[in-house]
Amino acid sequence: MSEIFHYQDEELDSFPFFSGLTRQPQIGGVNLYAVVAEFEIISILFLATMNPLIIVAAVPLHSILYLMNSKDPNIFTNIYLMIITIGVANRAEEFHNMETFSHISPKRFDH
Repeated sequence: MSEIFHYQDEELDSFPFFSGLTRQPQIGGVNLYAVVAEFEIISILFLATMNPLIIVAAVPLHSILYLMNSKDPNIFTNIYLMIITIGVANRAEEFHNMETFSHISPKRFDH
């Protein structure tokens, strides 16, 4: 009976295909959200100046974004989260005496 509950030491197998599936989508080594923001910035500058050479500015901008992404692959997701939470009052800080980032206002139950 003890043979049933006796487990051998097993090693976990890691598959490189799985890590590729969980990685954020990238274009040219840059996160997809950053590429979309880069395209928007270059498009707005092109429409404002009407100079076709402004499109060449995408190359150094993309290389800067690539360097940022190579240091930390989640940097653009963190920047996006920081931007969407600016101005959101930390409503739960007084209730829990700690910082949280929930958009739901806490309910205080007085007994």
